[in-house]
Amino acid sequence: MAQMSKKEEMTAADEPQINYRGIKAMPFIIGNETFEKLGTTGTLSNFLVYLTTVFHMKSITATTLINIFNGTTNFATLIGAFLCDTYFGRYRTLAFASVSSFLGMLVITLTAAVSKLHPSHCTGDPSSSSTCPGTTPWQMTFLLAGLGLLVIGAGGIRPCNLAFGADQFNPVTESGKRGITSFFNWYYFTFTFAMMISLTIIVYVQSEISWAWGFGIPAFAMFLSCVLFFVGSKVYVKVKPEGSPLTGAIRVMVAAFKKRKLELPEQPELQLFNHIPACSINSRLPHTNQFRFLDKAAILTPEDQIDSSGSAATPWRLCSIQQVEEAKCLVRVAPIWASVLLYYISTTQQSTYTVFQALQSNRDLGNTGFKIPAASYGIFNMLGLTFWIPIYDRIIVPFLERLTKKIGGITVLQKMGVGMVLGIVTMVLSGIVENQRRASALTHPIGTNSRGQAISSLPGLWLVPQLTLIGISEAFTVIAQIEFNYKQLPENMRSVAGSLLFVGFAVSSYLSSFLISIVHQVTKRGDGGNWLAEDLNMARLDYFYYLVAALGVVNLVYFIVCANWYKYKGSAGADGTLEVGMENLEPEKPIVLSPYRKDKILEGETMSNVTLRANREENAAESTKKDEAETISIHDRDITNDEPKLHYRGWKVMPFIIGNETFEKLGALGTIANLMIYLTTVFNMKSITAANFINIFTGTTNFGSLIGAFLCDTYFGRYKTIAFASVTSFLGMLMVSLTAAIHKLHPPHCNDKSSTCKEATAGQMAFLVSGFALLVIGGGGIRPCNLAFGADQFDTGTQSGRRGVNSFFNWYVFTFTFAEMVALTVIVYVQSNISWAIGLGLPAMLMLTSCVLFFAGGKLYVKVKATGSPMTSVAQVIMVAIKKKGLKPVEQPGISLFNYVSPTSINSKLSYTDQFRFLDKAAIMTPKDEINPDGSPAEPWNLCSLQQVEEVKCLLRVIPIWAATNMYYVTVYQQITYSALQALQGNKRLGETKFHIPPASYLVFYMLSLALFIPVYDQILVPSFRKIKGKEGGITILQRIGISMFLSVVAMLVSGFVEGQRRNIALTRPTLGIAPRKGAISSMSAMWLLPQLIVAGIAEALGSVGQVEFYYKQFPENMRSIGGSLYYCALAWFTKQQKELQLESGCLKILTKESWITSTTCSLLWRP
Repeated sequence: MAQMSKKEEMTAADEPQINYRGIKAMPFIIGNETFEKLGTTGTLSNFLVYLTTVFHMKSITATTLINIFNGTTNFATLIGAFLCDTYFGRYRTLAFASVSSFLGMLVITLTAAVSKLHPSHCTGDPSSSSTCPGTTPWQMTFLLAGLGLLVIGAGGIRPCNLAFGADQFNPVTESGKRGITSFFNWYYFTFTFAMMISLTIIVYVQSEISWAWGFGIPAFAMFLSCVLFFVGSKVYVKVKPEGSPLTGAIRVMVAAFKKRKLELPEQPELQLFNHIPACSINSRLPHTNQFRFLDKAAILTPEDQIDSSGSAATPWRLCSIQQVEEAKCLVRVAPIWASVLLYYISTTQQSTYTVFQALQSNRDLGNTGFKIPAASYGIFNMLGLTFWIPIYDRIIVPFLERLTKKIGGITVLQKMGVGMVLGIVTMVLSGIVENQRRASALTHPIGTNSRGQAISSLPGLWLVPQLTLIGISEAFTVIAQIEFNYKQLPENMRSVAGSLLFVGFAVSSYLSSFLISIVHQVTKRGDGGNWLAEDLNMARLDYFYYLVAALGVVNLVYFIVCANWYKYKGSAGADGTLEVGMENLEPEKPIVLSPYRKDKILEGETMSNVTLRANREENAAESTKKDEAETISIHDRDITNDEPKLHYRGWKVMPFIIGNETFEKLGALGTIANLMIYLTTVFNMKSITAANFINIFTGTTNFGSLIGAFLCDTYFGRYKTIAFASVTSFLGMLMVSLTAAIHKLHPPHCNDKSSTCKEATAGQMAFLVSGFALLVIGGGGIRPCNLAFGADQFDTGTQSGRRGVNSFFNWYVFTFTFAEMVALTVIVYVQSNISWAIGLGLPAMLMLTSCVLFFAGGKLYVKVKATGSPMTSVAQVIMVAIKKKGLKPVEQPGISLFNYVSPTSINSKLSYTDQFRFLDKAAIMTPKDEINPDGSPAEPWNLCSLQQVEEVKCLLRVIPIWAATNMYYVTVYQQITYSALQALQGNKRLGETKFHIPPASYLVFYMLSLALFIPVYDQILVPSFRKIKGKEGGITILQRIGISMFLSVVAMLVSGFVEGQRRNIALTRPTLGIAPRKGAISSMSAMWLLPQLIVAGIAEALGSVGQVEFYYKQFPENMRSIGGSLYYCALAWFTKQQKELQLESGCLKILTKESWITSTTCSLLWRP
């Protein structure tokens, strides 16, 4: 028989043949993504500084706000994924989200451009916080409105853009599969590229020129992202939504619960109901013996009725094996997803506190007189990721493939593990660097910053190593997580799979916020001083880094346990033999059927005949024979041969997808990169308020990816979701840029002669919040979908297609880091030294370019249709397994359980696994279970298929991994947040020149390490490992994540050591002055922050990429948007946890007599 991929088939036979343009659509998709990321990153990369300097927020408040924003944004991806997959499809969702993001950026721009939309400038003594007026309710409302739009945009973009890009490749061809894998790599590459632009140019504009220009540039980038997206509309493959993919999972759980008292059949593959609808886009999954309780959902009982199509008349009582296995996929993925949450805490620290470190470090670039913006130091994170992804994709992966004989060289989970290890190393390194920076600031300060905080003489370039390392860690973990979610969830959940990444971000953002709040509250009451004080010289940020590293070690152990327990979708059984699937059975071989159906099943009758016999027994044999003659086996499931063939273009469509992703990230990161400074200087927020604002925005955006993933997978599909989210992101960036460009949209500048700075009015805050709300919407739609969308463009049925998907994850992270580097350098510089209006306008323009690129490739994309909520099937498996909990497990579940697979399912056929065997009961057929003529269960809530059960197991297996990675992101985000504060109170002078590196720009080293490591890993390490181990990725995804966790621990240890030195220098040696509203500026060069940033960048290159790949591959295809949202939900979760860390600071103060986190850097961020 001719072999074709499941994704080569349309859901209706009369639909035209899909023309997969693959790489030809990539200029639009990648361009859209690039400008979108430029807009988003340009808006948010320096947002911490913006909140503390413009909105006069305290460092803790600003960090918490950012963490909450990140967490909410990432959680919003779940909603975006749901709407995408259920109603609108990826294209429409991305379009709406892009516009929302643009509006959100526009609102934030207005908060900087309009003086009435942000507090007035501080007056009087800069070292006194009492001279800075706070924001008015209207100013905060306007700011939150902008952030809300960003949340909406991110909720639609994040879960859909990857899946939308992957839709453009033919997953059945070798080139298509390789294109999908490589697309993920290049997608993250463009993402990193956008971040680099944001952390350099945009951050510089925000810090040195104008916040209005600095936010206007990201808004313009987001506008370009929208334009590019819509230009390629006719080229894209637009997969239509087919309803919520989660509905099937829920049905499985409900049906399993209803049949919980039934005994499991001995041969689940043969005895369980296994109808597969003709319109299903999911690949057929073999039965697994994990979560066997869910198998009860597929047990046929006399009460179950089958309709004329062969499906269950009551889908909430009877589910097919396919539905059960799809639900198992979700269940199996959940632990993996959960294990990544703590990993992202490390990433968060590198993106937040590294900015503060840079602000109190010597940011001068040699003797040039150029001062690197603090937010731009994150560029080294992006550079590490950007350079690493090509190395990994082109060198390491081929080497590992030759070594391990596996596609990718190592498994997805191995890559995630590597990234986690690197994240741990990054945090250790960050602690060391911060110790040195603090010591230098206390003993040899070179001056003070605008807040009266001593600037360390330690060069801010010392932040580069930790940022580079965390970038490499992300190249492993994030890409691996994206790939894991995409590949391990059913096809109709790929937008959900995409949202899982961002949901992980969201959870991690909240966790990071929680952690920061706890540390702050505990340590400020202790004798040792506040670890996270406003003045880093008075803080002990290094202690905090070491704490994060210790948590990373614990999380790494948990991840290793989860990774060893996890069974990949369609993997071999526990005994090493391949699980028996329905497709491997001889059609005329007599089987032993469930005892519950003996009264309705003839002796010796095959399951295929049983499922087709209802209401037409007289011609069952003839119908079966005809069906066998007219079906073609594709990925272990049957579809009719009159369905049109999809044309996977693989790498040909990548220029559009990667270009869209790159510019989208340039826009997004260009907006966010210097947001902390923008909020504190333009909106006159306190550091704590600005940090909390950014944390809230980040968390909300990441959690929004859950919503985006749900909408993507259930209704809209990835293409529509990404399209909507891109437009929303552009609008959000545009609004953010307007807040800087229009003086009435931000508070007036602080008057040095006055004792206070005016806070933003309620109207100004409302406008700003509206812009961020659009960014949330855009991020919620883009984040869970763009990776899955990109992977959809590759034919995963071929060797080249699978390798293409693996490589795509690496390059996706590479582009993401590249965008971050640009945001942390060029955009941050424009924001810091030219104009906030220009600095925020550039990201908006880049986002507009991203939209243009995305729509330009519209006719080329493979657009997977939404198939409904995959969680319904998960719920069915669980409910049916509970209902049938009293049934005994069958002896041969792979054969005895009901294993109907819908012909229209996009999910790959999953083999039976023996984990979560309780779920297997959902697929046990009983006399009450009725079968439709087409073989599907009449009551899906009473009987689920083995496929459904295995899909639920996939979800359950992923959760521990996801949870294990959350702590990793705490490490990362400490580098992002407190590194800027460290640089702010460090010597930021670049060598002997007069150039001072903006504090936020130190993150560019984080991006550089990530960007440089990803190409090395993808092009050198992966091929080498592939040759050695014979695996596609050289090492497994979990190994990659584990390595990233280890590196994140190292990064935090280095960070603590550096902070200890910076603080000591600031306290004991002459300072360089007083940082505004901070403390003495240590004479230690802020360049000492580089080691921790480099290590953290490498850790993120491994961990983030590993997570992305892990979620993509381990989730069923119809849950891949949810898988993508898990990544951002982890970020959102750790963002909230970071806020709790601040509370923990107060508790620790009681014990240590010192506050760990205050508004000055003389707190105990490092403990010897």
